[in-house]
Amino acid sequence: MGLVFENVRYARPGGDLEVAWNIPSGAFVGLVGPNGCGAEDVLRLAGGLAKPQAGRIACRGARLAAASLSSADPEAVRRSIAAAVEDAPAALLLGPSPALIDRAGLMGLLADLHRLQRAGTTIVFFTHDLGLLERHADEVAAFEAGKIVDRGDPRSVLGRYRERELRREAAAARGNGMQPVERRGDGRIRVESVRLTDADGNDAAFIRSGAAATVEVRLRAAQEVAETVVGIMIRSRIGVTVYGTNTELEGLALGAPAPGERAVVRFVFDCALCPGEYTLTAASHEPDGTAHDWLEEALFFTVEDDRYTAGVANLRARVTVEKYRKTGTRQDIP
Repeated sequence: MGLVFENVRYARPGGDLEVAWNIPSGAFVGLVGPNGCGAEDVLRLAGGLAKPQAGRIACRGARLAAASLSSADPEAVRRSIAAAVEDAPAALLLGPSPALIDRAGLMGLLADLHRLQRAGTTIVFFTHDLGLLERHADEVAAFEAGKIVDRGDPRSVLGRYRERELRREAAAARGNGMQPVERRGDGRIRVESVRLTDADGNDAAFIRSGAAATVEVRLRAAQEVAETVVGIMIRSRIGVTVYGTNTELEGLALGAPAPGERAVVRFVFDCALCPGEYTLTAASHEPDGTAHDWLEEALFFTVEDDRYTAGVANLRARVTVEKYRKTGTRQDIP
């Protein structure tokens, strides 16, 4: 027997948790979801720290590493997990706090988890480290408001989860107004909005690698200027610039807008980037670089693809192979 949730209902502030799920023995299952989604309640219920109002949970020998749920002490988390692993339980339940453990310790933990898994232990791990689940989980379940909204192959489920999260972030950002990491300039030209849109013109926090994309920068002149240059810059998650251009480089002259005049500048391109997270900076400035309005990291977006590709530029290489001829003597392939 693995871990069985038979029509479980559990009252909670964010909406009742409702789970019907049969997790087989020896499976490594990842749980994902925003804070308060219900995944931690699943662990508490399975570990015996809470009782459902309806239904039942069946598992012989489930063990919850309690400190992994909310402890901020890496050493306490490590000890709690080590004690649980030592017991070789039928099901091992882990919360998000292992993210506090150093990389070497985390690699050791994962080795222990897979050792237990091979011996038949069911692993249930709630974490915000999506990459970890892509590499190690057999199945992932996504929770929202106390319910499983998606379940199955880790790459597919996590891809859809990332898209939902990024769309929520984009909607929240639009609701709260633009909030760049840094904004500077003399204000003579004001950037009123920056948008990243897909081929259909929809706001996009998620772009497929190689798909058409547009960055739209809307401006209003507050004071008279002799000349304005509008540019964009895309950086990787670690801050490496992967692409940048501006109207001057592209041979377009915006001229000298009068106070109150508006303009829209669109940069249209194929998003030939590798899967990963990127930031977009937009600016209006003088030809000498003096900033009118510079929005550092005005937008955040993710590039997704059906397969992993290393680096930042997705060159989509076409690969061919010619085998050696078997002739008895070595010959070069022409």
